[in-house]
Amino acid sequence: MRFCDIRDTGRNDMKEKTEYQLREAAGVFWLLHMTQTGFPFEKPLVMNACGALIWDCYAKGYPVDKISHIVQETYDIPEKQAKEDTQEFIRQLEEHMA
Repeated sequence: MRFCDIRDTGRNDMKEKTEYQLREAAGVFWLLHMTQTGFPFEKPLVMNACGALIWDCYAKGYPVDKISHIVQETYDIPEKQAKEDTQEFIRQLEEHMA
């Protein structure tokens, strides 16, 4: 799997989400909230490899257009589908982190 290169340009103004960490086990990725202080604990967000790629780029502050272009190139899908899927997944990420 390709993860976003820190040297890529086009970062947005969002700071890196260091309170969250992405973990992988048995081919499944989990986004864990690392700064939880007690019960009840927030459930991790389970995602596939494409979701992990989007998270990696998002956490580094890349704009949606750049992330969707990376998804398009990585998975060889139409530009419109990559953009719509990327926007929807980022919406889900933001809801989960709210």
